[in-house]
Amino acid sequence: MMHLHFQLSSITKGNSSITEYFQKVKTLGNNLAAIRQPLPAYEIASSLFNGLNSSYDPLMASISTHVDPQTLEDIYSHLLSFELRLERHITTVEFTVGSANMATRNDSSRGCNNGHNSN
Repeated sequence: MMHLHFQLSSITKGNSSITEYFQKVKTLGNNLAAIRQPLPAYEIASSLFNGLNSSYDPLMASISTHVDPQTLEDIYSHLLSFELRLERHITTVEFTVGSANMATRNDSSRGCNNGHNSN
């Protein structure tokens, strides 16, 4: 029992997807319930939130200000949506930076050619 509590209190998302991470946390909670030491959903949610990095802070603030308690499934749904938004944002930024770098390289090579031709 102590080992399961320790795992739950120290688990982090790391490079896992939200689906993988949520499943690990949920499994630890289920294992505690199986040995007749069930945790309330808010404690499992707290462990889930504690293992997320700071990029999830806006979502956690939003969820924690709800008047009505959220189920673990609701929280999971919010996490999935947020993860998709983060991935889309990162992809957009990478594309924009890549395009800017390509444009800069093309402009500099044109400038060199134009300068070379004028000599």
